Amino acid sequence: MSLDITTLSLAKKYTDSKPGATDSQISMAVNQYIQDNPIKPGASPEESSQIQSNSENIKRLKKDLLLYSPGIITKAIGTGNMTVQDAVDTPIIRLRIASNSEQTTTKGLQMLDVNTLANKLVNANTGAETVNSIWVATDYIPVVAGQQYRLTTNGNKYLNYALFFDANKNIKEAAGLSLIQNAGLFTVPGDASFTRIRFYNGGNDLPISAVIDSNPMLNLGAMAQPYEPYTGRNPSPSPEYLQPISGTGTVTMGAQLLSDNALSTGYLVGADGKKDPNSIYRTIWINLSAGTYTFSVSGGAMIVKTVIDGVFSNNSTSIMNGAGYSCTLTQDGYLGISFRRQDSSGYTTEPKVMLNAGSMAKPWESYTGGKPSPSPDYPQPLEFTVTGAQLMDTSKMARTHNDVIFAVREDGSILVTGNTLQNAANSAVTSTNLSPGTYYVSGSVPIDNSKIFVKAKKWYSDGSSVVINDTSFVVDGTETKIDYFIQLYQGLSDFSIVVYPMLNIGDVAMPYEPYHSKAATIQLTSPLYAVEDHKDEITMTKRINRCVELVFDGSENWAAISTYEGFYYAGILPFSAMRRAGFCNQFQVDTEGKTIESVRIGNGNSVLFCVYSRFYDDAAADKGLSAWKTHLASHPLRIVTYLDTPIETDLDADAIAALADLTTYKSTTHLDVAAGGPEPDITMEYIADIKTYIANEHARMKAECDKQIAAILALLPVETQAAMINNETNNLLAESEV
Repeated sequence: MSLDITTLSLAKKYTDSKPGATDSQISMAVNQYIQDNPIKPGASPEESSQIQSNSENIKRLKKDLLLYSPGIITKAIGTGNMTVQDAVDTPIIRLRIASNSEQTTTKGLQMLDVNTLANKLVNANTGAETVNSIWVATDYIPVVAGQQYRLTTNGNKYLNYALFFDANKNIKEAAGLSLIQNAGLFTVPGDASFTRIRFYNGGNDLPISAVIDSNPMLNLGAMAQPYEPYTGRNPSPSPEYLQPISGTGTVTMGAQLLSDNALSTGYLVGADGKKDPNSIYRTIWINLSAGTYTFSVSGGAMIVKTVIDGVFSNNSTSIMNGAGYSCTLTQDGYLGISFRRQDSSGYTTEPKVMLNAGSMAKPWESYTGGKPSPSPDYPQPLEFTVTGAQLMDTSKMARTHNDVIFAVREDGSILVTGNTLQNAANSAVTSTNLSPGTYYVSGSVPIDNSKIFVKAKKWYSDGSSVVINDTSFVVDGTETKIDYFIQLYQGLSDFSIVVYPMLNIGDVAMPYEPYHSKAATIQLTSPLYAVEDHKDEITMTKRINRCVELVFDGSENWAAISTYEGFYYAGILPFSAMRRAGFCNQFQVDTEGKTIESVRIGNGNSVLFCVYSRFYDDAAADKGLSAWKTHLASHPLRIVTYLDTPIETDLDADAIAALADLTTYKSTTHLDVAAGGPEPDITMEYIADIKTYIANEHARMKAECDKQIAAILALLPVETQAAMINNETNNLLAESEV
């Protein structure tokens, strides 16, 4: 930055006299300068411009002047979030967010399709099945007589029996084999062609979702294989089992078919979509193309009416949480499904309803036009939040409840006045999301024979909760939300007490401090991807794209190529490459020239190849090209790879200003970067307190030195080590006598 002499001399004078300049001192100096050097009436345009330039330059110097204060610029690195404990109250110097990508791939080892699970009891002697909420059973799974198989779940939960059936699905061997006694290992008896697995939870209701959450894995062979989803016993990604590519910022995959107005109150009374407005029911009504679709509801539901292919029907299908109801439209038209809660109680909040193409229920996601988001039509936020040691925003706890007033004081503490002689009371309840880790809630105050309690409450998807006060607790990521509040039990006489609530990271309570926080948001219109070391980035002023996503829907100028028994699209790549690395939602990406069904991103050129394709037909006049393009029309091919030259785009002015305003806080600073998809890598440069920094570095170096000394000593003969310990002990005893 080019500065005029006046500005430079002021900066030098000020920093020479105040080497420990604070924000307020700098602000006072700037204000004093402006006051002493006003833009006088009648000043020439050049003079006015020069004086204004001086004023703006001094303001911009604030961040640079802070570097003269006692501090060291240091760096912290984390993924998704980070905590630094040696910072001072200054703006963050630099911030860099580097993306990550992920994609599920499978080997085809999984034999158990969780979409076939049902709350049924399969009789071990007859094979007959009955609906039963305390049992979960699979459908018929093909097996080979004499072969060993292994079923595992997390902690071997819910294992019960493997039942066996002949080729006609008649029970083969009464009682089956106990899985729990054999840790899930079983051998198929002679002449058996199918097995059905039973899961059980000791007489308690067993939701299908609980079994799914236990990651059941059934594989051939005695050795347990790592869990993977069911993909038709074939590797994936594949044209039958597409695997989405997720980047930092990815929120939806475009699977949701229901827009907000597709769900309404009431139940269907006819094939024309008319409804009875009964408020305990909900109905979806949507115009669809012919195909198979699956309907699911978070928490489960009872389906009572349907309209399929123009036919109105009564229905009584119960779907549990995690399960789906599949139906097929043989022609274009409306699909209608009316449902209610399992217990017939009314909805207090709108249910999360999912309708997706295919015969498998997919996880709920919001509607984004049938396409993945973020996108230009459906942008998604990338949120930056910095907080101090205090994670409880006490300003949100103010409330008057029954005969008690919870008033927020200037320092964030809570003045609690009133009595609970007639009724218990609690402050406003505030929700927060905490990253996995250990936390401590504290600040409860004794009163009479009770306390004014400061509490945290962990909530789970099944509606259960755990309340904590004045102790540490663990967040493992399975929680749906975490509340915090102040609570008083009934029976307390008049009181007026100040409470200092505190929620901090760690297993030890920290001293109270007020809540400090700042935030910045960037709206993403496309995900941030990473291929190998080529990572899209967000800095404090720019978005840098090092990767590119390519989508093909069959409308492109594809051609068949007999050499590779597949298809190619010439000149489409924005670079020339030799089998570049990347991701594809339907095939492996071949970087070695293997003779396998795959895509090749370049072959010493800018051509995209799909080689050794199942769609290639040498006997067909067009070699299968029309079949290939028809497939792409309903199953677009998505490829993510990297660019030769990064593309830089400036962030909008509001985002730049918000990021520049982010600060660290003295002692403890938490930085969290929230977005869909895989968490990003974070690099933050900030100013550390010199004394704290040196102390931390000394402790780190001492620990490393002690570790090296211990390693060296371990190499010495045992007798030498014993002599050294004996000498050290004698020295200590001699010193203690002095």
